[in-house]
Amino acid sequence: MAKNKEKVLSYLQENPICVLATADKKGKTEAAAVVYAFDDKLNLYLGTYKASRKYKNLLQNKKVSVVVGVDLNDSRTLQIDGTAKILEGKPAAVAEKALLKRYPALAEVFRGCAFIAVKPTFARMYENLSEERGGKGVYFRVI
Repeated sequence: MAKNKEKVLSYLQENPICVLATADKKGKTEAAAVVYAFDDKLNLYLGTYKASRKYKNLLQNKKVSVVVGVDLNDSRTLQIDGTAKILEGKPAAVAEKALLKRYPALAEVFRGCAFIAVKPTFARMYENLSEERGGKGVYFRVI
């Protein structure tokens, strides 16, 4: 499992954008491409505005899904289900610092954002190892 986790951490570093899917309490869904930072426990940190649909959805429903990997030249994808938490105080400052370290050019964008942590409850990665697997891809569970 440790080798797989290292693969995933490397993959997260290579990919600056994920798709975050949220739903309101009635189940109406919304998905948005967002930048993110992460830690070695695979927690993701995001910023969004309080007026956004994703923020309003998170006030009603903390369950989220995330997909990393939308490159046609790279068949790998990472799929995460988890619980989102709107951060305040020191945890929000830590998330903002992580995002600014990864995306210093977005400092103005992050000003006035609410910060969110996504704690994964499930994560799996898909790799298309066609030459090694006779044309078949493989999923491996990370969490």
